[in-house]
Parts: sequence; structure tokens; C-alpha cells
Amino acid sequence: WLQHVMAHRAILEQVKVQCVSSVTTNMRRQVLAEQHEKLPEFALTMEHEEELYREGVSNECIRHWGSEEINVWNEFGILRGSARLERDTREAALRFMESLARRAGLSRKSFHVAALLWDLVCQGGLFAESQSNLPAAAVAMVLLLLKDEGSCANPYPPEIADCTAKFARWLEARTTSSHAAQNRMEEHCGDEPVDSVTVHEILKQERALLGVLGWRVHRPSGICWVHLLCERLDIISGRRFSASLSWIYQQGLVTLHALIMRSPHSSEMRPRQMANGILCLFLVAARVVPLSVMRAPEVSPSEWEALFLATRLTPGGIPICEVPAVQLPAVLRSLVAATASADAALKADALAVARVMQGAVAEVARGEYTLQYRQQIQELQERQQSQLRRYAYI
Repeated sequence: WLQHVMAHRAILEQVKVQCVSSVTTNMRRQVLAEQHEKLPEFALTMEHEEELYREGVSNECIRHWGSEEINVWNEFGILRGSARLERDTREAALRFMESLARRAGLSRKSFHVAALLWDLVCQGGLFAESQSNLPAAAVAMVLLLLKDEGSCANPYPPEIADCTAKFARWLEARTTSSHAAQNRMEEHCGDEPVDSVTVHEILKQERALLGVLGWRVHRPSGICWVHLLCERLDIISGRRFSASLSWIYQQGLVTLHALIMRSPHSSEMRPRQMANGILCLFLVAARVVPLSVMRAPEVSPSEWEALFLATRLTPGGIPICEVPAVQLPAVLRSLVAATASADAALKADALAVARVMQGAVAEVARGEYTLQYRQQIQELQERQQSQLRRYAYI
């Protein structure tokens, strides 16, 4: 009997040990699974880290840019409230600043920074009470970035003064008559002096701009973000898509310029989000990734394809991915690591940028249709006048 009891106890102890071991194994697996979920989707090698650091596109850089961008737009968007300009006024101001930038020799990169800072000061409420200082502020913004590029530049060339006076007259005419404003914008006629646009007023607005911006003019624009993401993706992917990424960078600059001229920067559409969306959409256009992997869950596959075609990125239809399906997961992991963004965030940014591009393309198409209609009316009027002259001669 005693031997039977001892044998039974031994069996119970063995079962207990097995149960404890099973529970411990399951707990260990659960902990490892939780730790795995906390790890990044794609861990970079030491070689990647060193090369990213040498090229100036390290993980610390993208984290710093991202956190600073969020903090800035939270400050300007939430603490100070919203005071945006009207769309036509903003676009006219940016066109005017672009003209000044070309005359003064300002680089495209600095002009994009100027456009970003302009949206920030508008969000900060610089023109909330009055827009009479808008022409002088636009000149001050361009000259501020020009000083940052090279202090030997002429601070107030005569041609800039004349162009500023013309823009001030257009802005003044726009407040009284929309028809007159359109004529002013198209013709820039008249030589009447504008007393408010002076060197003193421009310097005054420069101090006001610096005060709203907190004396910080070095902020990464969309161009900086596109360059950063393309360079990081090129390094992390092992330089496999260097030619495609170079094409994406060049085409992305053109698209980004069109976007910022029509759509202001905001807390919902920051420069990083613009760059993420442009990179994802042009990776599809370059046949590096299929269109389906960039679809956000809130749109159906047919809606996503129609939206992509509406952007006119690829006139030949939906591009077919040339990367083998076996290598596609590695490419997508490289994209997530390069952008330091989650897969869902990349899809959301691609969707937002595609919608903005769709609106821009539709607006251009409407403008071309209106121009064509005006040309047809003008040709019809010329034919009628010619017939009237012929009848009068007869």
C-alpha cells in the first residue's frame, strides 16, 4: 500500500511539474509576443545605421523633425486659433512671393520654406485684424529667407518696390470690386504710388514675422522631407531603386510645388504628411509597389483606383508592379523603416494627398475649359465684326 501511495505521489508531482512547465512556456510566449509587437516592424542593421548617419538622414534626424513639426502645428493650430487667408488671397500672395523669389535669386528650397512660414504666420493670426500689411509682409518674408541664404544680397531692390506697389493696388482693388481686382491681377496696370509699401514698413513687418515665428525660420519644408525620405529609402533598400527614387524626387518636387500653391499647410496636412503621400503614390507610378497595398481601408478598391487615375500621375492607366511578389514584403518593410511611420499612417497620407491632387487636376481642367470657352467667344466675336465690316463695305 505504501509503495502504491509513493508511486501515486510521484505521478502527481510529475504531472504538476509538466503543468507548471506548460504554463511557464505559455507565459513566456505571451511575453515574447508582446515584446515583438513593441519592436519596430523592420530592425535596421548597424551598416544601415552608420550609412544613414554619414548621409545626414539618421533616425534621430527624422524623429527630431517629426516631433518639432507636431509641436509647432499644435502651438499654432490650437493655442492661437485659426486665422487663415481666403484661398484666392493666399494663392495671389504666394504667386507674388514666387515672382519676388525669382527676381531676387532665391532658391526653390527657400521659397518652399517661405510658403511654410507664411502659412504658419497666417495661422498665428498676423492678418486676423487687417490685411493692409499683407504686401509688405510678403516682401519681408522673401527678403528674410534671402538674408538667410546670403547676407550680401540687396535688401530692397527697386524692381521689388515697384512690384510690391502693384500687388498692393491689386489687393486694395480686390476689397472694393472683384471685377476690378481680376483686371488688376491680370494687367498689373497703373503707376500710382502706394504710401504704405515702404522700406520702413517692410522692416516693421519683418520684425512682426519673426515675433510670430519665435525667431525660428529654419523649419523643414516639404522639399526637405521628400529628400530625406527618398535618401533613407535608397539606403535601407540597398540602393536597388536608386534610379526610380531619383525620378520620384524630381517629379515629387513639381507635384509638391503645385500642392502648396493650392492647399495651405495645416495640422491636418503637414509637410511630412505631404511627403509621405507623394512618396507612396510615386512608388506606385514607378512600378515599385502595387496600387492595392497603398489603399486605405475607408475606400473600396474601385474608388481607390478611380482616385489614383484622377491624379493623372500615369496617363497609361493603373501601373503594374515590376517587383516580384516574393520581394514585396521586404520593400514594404523598408518603406516603413525609411518613413518611420506606421503602415496605416502611410495609407492615410497617400489618400489625403491623392484627394488634394484630384482637386488640383479638376481645377486646372476647369480653368482650361474656361480659357477655351473664352477663346471660342473671342473668335466668334472677331468673325462677327469681320462680317459686319464686310457688309458695311458692300
